[in-house]
Amino acid sequence: MVVYVDLDGTLADNPQVQSNKEYWKLANEPGFFENLPLLPWAKQLIAYLEDLGVEYRILTGTGHRNGDVAGQKIRWVRKHFPQIPKANIITLVSGHDKHHYVTKDSILIDDNVTVLEMWEAFDGIPILVSDKVIDHLAEKITC
Repeated sequence: MVVYVDLDGTLADNPQVQSNKEYWKLANEPGFFENLPLLPWAKQLIAYLEDLGVEYRILTGTGHRNGDVAGQKIRWVRKHFPQIPKANIITLVSGHDKHHYVTKDSILIDDNVTVLEMWEAFDGIPILVSDKVIDHLAEKITC
């Protein structure tokens, strides 16, 4: 079993904006992704995965083919979770390609319902992130 964890919206807090256009205007600012704040449960979630001893990886989309978004996201993980090896941080251009990482009993924790539906369609186990994410993960792991 591998547990994949999305980054922005799952571990990192995205700013609340009115539109996708407004979000990407902010996201194109230098250092935007690198400086996102932690969500309240982020440290506990990663600690829980480590305590369980399960294999886990960060799986995040960049939304960009060019630029430094992937680098910013890698630096964000290294800053907040230096114990996670760089090899366990996977960046994709589109989060909609995450289903390519589904394996038997693999779990994806994400904030994007469409991505989670696709994950489940490929026989992965989806978990929609919330402040109860650890409880939901515990239920899925013990099933």
